[in-house]
Amino acid sequence: MTYYLTKLIPIDIDSIPVKLTKDIFSEQIEIVLNEKVSVLSFTFGCLSDDIINKCKQLGIKLIGTATTTKEAVFLKHRGCDAICLQGSEAGGHRGSFLTNDIETIEQSTIGLQSLLSQT
Repeated sequence: MTYYLTKLIPIDIDSIPVKLTKDIFSEQIEIVLNEKVSVLSFTFGCLSDDIINKCKQLGIKLIGTATTTKEAVFLKHRGCDAICLQGSEAGGHRGSFLTNDIETIEQSTIGLQSLLSQT
């Protein structure tokens, strides 16, 4: 461990250039719509009503990611054709998006098997 520490400690983190990229989500959606793909999947939230409506008009099937029953129901009511369930086994970088209340936060620790039985 000492060997690695002596190699890593001298790194000046502030000297590493950070390249910020512009938000290209709207450009990506335009490409999806123009290409008339058959399926669009998304995570970390839900698409806007405008994007959902455009996709539906073009016959694009929508797949949203849910980490709780509440999120799955939300996505269903928003018009998703399928829902990808993601249990707590996915780890720390999960697609949770309805995390405003304690019940939802507590539910987000549910494993996939339990989540499947609730939906």
